[in-house]
Amino acid sequence: MIEHPPSRGLYMLAWLGVWSTSWFAILCLGIIAIFAFRWPWLLMIALPTFLVSQIAFIALAFFFRCPSCGHFVFIQGWRPMHPARKRVLAGLGIASWIAVAVDIARNRQFTCMHCGERCTARV
Repeated sequence: MIEHPPSRGLYMLAWLGVWSTSWFAILCLGIIAIFAFRWPWLLMIALPTFLVSQIAFIALAFFFRCPSCGHFVFIQGWRPMHPARKRVLAGLGIASWIAVAVDIARNRQFTCMHCGERCTARV
């Protein structure tokens, strides 16, 4: 279990990750909207919002570690990951920090992608 002050920051960072991923989806729709409907304003809003939120997320992701194994919660790295990790698209076998961020934002607990331990964030 992660204690209260770091847990609150972890919860807010998880929501920032979900926010950033949502803006990436809007950015992709904006690229389609430029070619289909000639709407450049969607891209002009989505691109800077995505970039700023993603840069902030990446910078802050280095402050949170798993209490069990000590690896970074949101940083994947190049090592093989634990088989018990959460997957974004289970059929394709894609696992990432997005699954961890969504778990923390929705359930206030997550499965570490490095050690497979179930951790709870008390907010």
